[in-house]
Amino acid sequence: FARKLDDRAVIAVVPRHFFRLTHQDPSASASSTPTSSPRADWGDTTLVLPENAPEAWHCEFSGRTLEAAVGDDTLTLRAGDLFEILPVALLTAPKI
Repeated sequence: FARKLDDRAVIAVVPRHFFRLTHQDPSASASSTPTSSPRADWGDTTLVLPENAPEAWHCEFSGRTLEAAVGDDTLTLRAGDLFEILPVALLTAPKI
């Protein structure tokens, strides 16, 4: 979900089927402790950014700055980087 107003932009990113991504092995969830966090295997999953998006994005939840990879006319962010700390991300761009 992306929105742009004047020179500011925000993108809310929420994965689908997160539980399934983190609990593919039934024995793994049975052996996990209440303090352990399940990790999703995002593989090569990426988020394609909107056209004319900046390369640098700030995650309001984690406080981290993420740099997009430049491809053939597209900018992408790795899902593994986006969801490394939390399974959601609220990205803001300084100025477009």
